[in-house]
Amino acid sequence: MTWAIFPGDEHAQAVIELVSAGSERVMAIVGGALLEQAVDRTLRERLLNVPELVNSLLRVNRPLGNMGPKIDLLQLEGSPRELTI
Repeated sequence: MTWAIFPGDEHAQAVIELVSAGSERVMAIVGGALLEQAVDRTLRERLLNVPELVNSLLRVNRPLGNMGPKIDLLQLEGSPRELTI
């Protein structure tokens, strides 16, 4: 998976600081939090504009409460030609 950092992106400075800090533990924790925030934001923008339903799906112990199902759903939405059945 490739991630792009664009100038002016709200997370660009945070990512640059993470990489330059050199602490693998900090990079893992903060990088994971940034990834989860980006995935949640992407799902909220791509799913129907029904905030109550989206919030219900994204809560812990719900269908999209963990990162695995969230990433799987985004992959299904964004790359249908890559699927093999």
